[in-house]
Amino acid sequence: MSYLTDRDFATLFLDGATLFLIISIAFTMKGYKRKKRDDDKYFFMLRLANCLVAIGDMMGYIFEDKPWAFAPFVRVFGMTLFYFSFVSMSLIWVHYCRVRFKYRGVASESFLRPEYIPVYITLICIILNVFTGWIFRYDADSSYHRGVLFGPMYLVLISYVGGGFVHIAKYRSRRSNKSLIPVWVYALPIVFGPILTFAIPGAASFAAIGAAMTVTFTHLGTLNEVLE
Repeated sequence: MSYLTDRDFATLFLDGATLFLIISIAFTMKGYKRKKRDDDKYFFMLRLANCLVAIGDMMGYIFEDKPWAFAPFVRVFGMTLFYFSFVSMSLIWVHYCRVRFKYRGVASESFLRPEYIPVYITLICIILNVFTGWIFRYDADSSYHRGVLFGPMYLVLISYVGGGFVHIAKYRSRRSNKSLIPVWVYALPIVFGPILTFAIPGAASFAAIGAAMTVTFTHLGTLNEVLE
């Protein structure tokens, strides 16, 4: 148990809670799936990306200060998986909200849309970061440092997260259960998670759990929504 420092324990707890929430949603959706629904397909992708965010975060922090020969590879892979999955999640999120609320759940729209180009450029930069250190890097002493494109990456992420809430607020059915979870509550976890991560180095776990809470609220808040 000596490797469980305070920060590492918090990381494991928050990322574990993230996986628990996402798995719980999977169980509650049994019998709720509708045939040939595009929004269900995107919601599954959203939950999968959220799980990868938590797994990547755990890998990055657990192996951050370890002297093992393979630790540098694992921590770089983990944080790359974290950022790649989180930015991908923002794209899936806005696409899901577009189909789920604007088109009432059925619209086989392609992810190859002009407005998604900034996300794809960001994802390419995250992959190239392994060689360039544009997003993040580790020094020889395993110290984590943010790169010059860290801020722009988060700007892209927050922009697409916000785009999803625009679709929710604009197109959500008046007959949905707004009294259960007001629409503004949806935004708080997934917005504050990245803000805390950006403001406090080493707080990436808040991004994972924040996204999971927003996904959970979206599921619960729209479970009984009447789709036309």
